[in-house]
Amino acid sequence: MNTLTMFFNPLFQDEIATGEYQTIEGNSYTYKIFKDITISGSKLKNCIFEEVIFENCTFFATEIESSLFINCLFINCQFKFATFADCNFESCQFDTCLWGLCKLPRTLLEKSIQTRNVGFINESHDSGKVEMTRSLSFSELASLSV
Repeated sequence: MNTLTMFFNPLFQDEIATGEYQTIEGNSYTYKIFKDITISGSKLKNCIFEEVIFENCTFFATEIESSLFINCLFINCQFKFATFADCNFESCQFDTCLWGLCKLPRTLLEKSIQTRNVGFINESHDSGKVEMTRSLSFSELASLSV
């Protein structure tokens, strides 16, 4: 699997505190396919993703801020320790995705979002149990954005 950005180990707290990790700011992506990549330890800010397909991608310990996702498709993706702050998802689809220990503060999830086979790592137990659902209601997904 290719890695788009650097992975950070907690041993590198000084580098993280100084912001010496990859920041992608103000980029626009239209009609792109991102497949088999890991976006890790990075910050994406003020980006626009339109008609983008993310397939077999992992968003790990990544901050995505003030970004817009329009008509995007997420297939078999994993979101772990990721933060989507002040983002907007419009007409996006999540198919067979796993969410674990993520935050979506002030993120707008449009009612047009579709989900199928979305799972969550049970955060209330140390067992790491994965709860898969056939489909996730809009209100359940929106509850992450509190």
